[in-house]
Amino acid sequence: LTVPPEDLVTTPDVLIAYEIPPAKRQLFAAFQHTLMSHRSTWWSANVEGWRAATDKHHTVARFRRECALRT
Repeated sequence: LTVPPEDLVTTPDVLIAYEIPPAKRQLFAAFQHTLMSHRSTWWSANVEGWRAATDKHHTVARFRRECALRT
């Protein structure tokens, strides 16, 4: 984990990400891919699941898709 403003590089035992602002969500998705590529252990949905749960446009699209499949 690199924190450029503080010139810090660390390997945390625990990382809690909470309340990601909408403007930063794409950056957070990229960070999730980074975590997965380093085989970090983390409790969360995958990027698509997280996006569907936190972005209202993706959530609505998922509901519409699921409803269409059931009719």
